[in-house]
Amino acid sequence: MGERVSSTFDSDTTIDSDTTIDAGVAYGPQVRIAIASDAPRIIAVAQISGENVPYVIDLSGVAVSEWQPNSYVPPFSVIRPTDTNQTGFWYQNGSTAGISGKLEPGWATTAGAQVKDGSLTLTTAVPPGTGADLIASATWTQVSTPVDDSQLTITGQSIGALTAQAFIQGSVSGDTYTVVAAITMASGAVWEARLIITIL
Repeated sequence: MGERVSSTFDSDTTIDSDTTIDAGVAYGPQVRIAIASDAPRIIAVAQISGENVPYVIDLSGVAVSEWQPNSYVPPFSVIRPTDTNQTGFWYQNGSTAGISGKLEPGWATTAGAQVKDGSLTLTTAVPPGTGADLIASATWTQVSTPVDDSQLTITGQSIGALTAQAFIQGSVSGDTYTVVAAITMASGAVWEARLIITIL
């Protein structure tokens, strides 16, 4: 995992998705996790027993990302040329993840045309009239089962245009839970964050 952070937060807290927050942290009103396309999406956090903490996954950094060289591109994700006015189109990856090429490809300007980029095959698409790709749905699921797994609750699941939120509460000190947030975009791209939550 990435950088370790140990602080007391008095207000909303934003961490990137390659951050571990050490035990002993007192949280403010929410933990906001900004997803980056090239960062691991495993986030280790600690929260105080009995607290009902809102977790917010922010996808504004990956919804219709600008093309980057040698970058991981998930299945069905949408990218745009580095010059957003270059073609007026978006380019959607197929059903297989891959890595973009070293050099920006020559972009097609006909809807449905395919563009080869590194290990990717992108399909030219007309962007929606209202702008960026939006969240269509989000599901937060506990995937680990400590002995006392009934003591973890996930409530208040909701979505915004580019954020997904859920309240997570655990009441058994010392238990560690794994929660997966799977977020599906209108384009079909799926982003996942794995939270490893230790209850203090």
